[in-house]
Amino acid sequence: MKRPKILFAGQFAPPVHGVSVMNDYVLRSKLIAGKYEMVPLNLTTARSIGDIGRTTPFKFFRLAGIFVLLLWKLLTQRFAAAYVTLSPVGPAFVKDSWVVMLIKRFNIPVMLHLHGKGIANAIKEGGKNILNRYKRVFHNAYVISLSQSLQQDIAGISGYNRLFTVPNGIPETPGIAPTLTTEGPVTILMLSNFVRTKGHLDLLKATHILLQKGYNNFRVVFAGARSDAEFSRTFDEYIQQHDLHGVVSLAGPVYGEDKIRLLQESEIFVLPTYYANECFPLVILEAMQAGLAVVATHEGAIPEMLENGKCGVLVEAQQLALLAGALAELLDNTDKRQELGRLAADRYKRHYTLAIFEQNLLQVFNQVICAV
Repeated sequence: MKRPKILFAGQFAPPVHGVSVMNDYVLRSKLIAGKYEMVPLNLTTARSIGDIGRTTPFKFFRLAGIFVLLLWKLLTQRFAAAYVTLSPVGPAFVKDSWVVMLIKRFNIPVMLHLHGKGIANAIKEGGKNILNRYKRVFHNAYVISLSQSLQQDIAGISGYNRLFTVPNGIPETPGIAPTLTTEGPVTILMLSNFVRTKGHLDLLKATHILLQKGYNNFRVVFAGARSDAEFSRTFDEYIQQHDLHGVVSLAGPVYGEDKIRLLQESEIFVLPTYYANECFPLVILEAMQAGLAVVATHEGAIPEMLENGKCGVLVEAQQLALLAGALAELLDNTDKRQELGRLAADRYKRHYTLAIFEQNLLQVFNQVICAV
């Protein structure tokens, strides 16, 4: 029996970020492929993390190519539905909105998967014109949100068909578990691309506070790619000015086995993010799976991921004293570190595996296609 085709318009690597990773999982899913033929259309115009949000000549050529390819696919193939990982704000939203409107011209039902946020704020700042654009894009569409709390971001939009909740998930890594420290320093890990609003400098400053308070039983590892030269200089200068070389180490971008090793060697994971588009950080799921005690901020779906602090520590963003205090408490209390790690790993297995994500997304596809 011929499988129905779904046009899959989304962002694929490079560059590597949360949305491109999840889209790759969907594209490679054997469970979904067993029932539907996913036909990919890469909406990415950026060539690197540093390219995101910037206007370059290459992007205009890339954009023209996207629409030529989209039109060719729509004219030559028959699709049961379209699945679009919609960029929620900014120039990327404008581009994606054109994609959605063209697909709708062919009377194809559209599923919009929101991996970002900022729509409510964009409507507040942009007024009636931007609200009307969102309404046109969302009209009669099926919307997929990452969490219950993130649904508030589209509370001002009406006219969509149905709203689903599908949390992200990541593959299970057999045997991954932290190497619990009984002697020597406790390793605190931050694993994120170097973006100013991800909170790297906040963790550095909290590290300095801990040292001033007499803590010397820890080390901090920063892992991630750099793209912002100015922020990199600020970061490196702070390490130099406060003589943090003895406690801070830089691992650079890590993938595969290197990332697993870093997670296994750590006991505390920190993401002090205040990134405006922060929604559902996959890196927190990786830390939860590895059984690390997670310290993070009240951003996006993070409170739901950590069950409102029951299996992790939540602090207010950009509050250095609170961040340092949370880390101090975990450094002082081995039992609490281990208990939070155990609870986090259990929550990951019950809610956030890739298998659970694939099953939930497949159910959405089934319901949408059966309804049309």
